[in-house]
Amino acid sequence: MFTSGPQDAQASFALAQVNLPKTYTTSLLNVVLQTVHGTGNSRTTTLWFDTIFATTLTCTVSDTSTTCSDGTHSQNLIAGDVVAFEVQTSGVGTAASIVDLSWICT
Repeated sequence: MFTSGPQDAQASFALAQVNLPKTYTTSLLNVVLQTVHGTGNSRTTTLWFDTIFATTLTCTVSDTSTTCSDGTHSQNLIAGDVVAFEVQTSGVGTAASIVDLSWICT
């Protein structure tokens, strides 16, 4: 996971990246938060690859929810791609830790 902004993302990406050993199609992103953010606040999680490409595999936990999922989008990735998740928060609600982040690679 990394913060927003190109320089922050580049620096943090190296700390949380995964090198893919083979070609995959990724799908079904699910995120579960420990606590709610509160009304008017949100947390968006997006799969990135090769430090510069945001994918359409993304979901947003908003308001008083603690979960989100993206069962619609998928992303083809090839062996050697480097992937990580970006997490962006909006609003000033209660800090909410991600306790589960899952996705499918087939």
